[in-house]
This record gives sequence, structure tokens and C-alpha cells, in this order.
Amino acid sequence: MAIHHVSGIVELDDWAQFRVCGRTAVLCMELRRLFDELLLAKARDPRLNVVDHPVTALISRVLNREGGG
Repeated sequence: MAIHHVSGIVELDDWAQFRVCGRTAVLCMELRRLFDELLLAKARDPRLNVVDHPVTALISRVLNREGGG
């Protein structure tokens, strides 16, 4: 994930680009870090419930709010 502060663009994996405010960009970076940790924990313990996990719920809330949903 890359944040281009001047243009207000967050770029995911060199292909998906989103125009966001600075605060949201920083939030996206932190959520990405938390999500990566959650995926690693799921790989270690396949029984881990990621659907009801607080990180998943938070990502869903952010996407719904920023997406106008």
C-alpha cells in the first residue's frame, strides 16, 4: 500500500487507486497492518473466526462509511 499525500491517492498493490483525505489514508495503512496480522493469525489457526473479528468489523464499517453506504 502506498499513500501519495500530495495527490490524496491511496494505491493498493500497484493497481487499485482511491482518492481519500489524509486522515482516511493513515487509517487505511493501520487497517492494512491489522488485517495482515489477522490473516497471519488465521494461517496459524484455521479455526480462528475472522468473520466476527473486531478488525473485520472495523474494516467493514470504514468501507461502508467512506463508500457512502
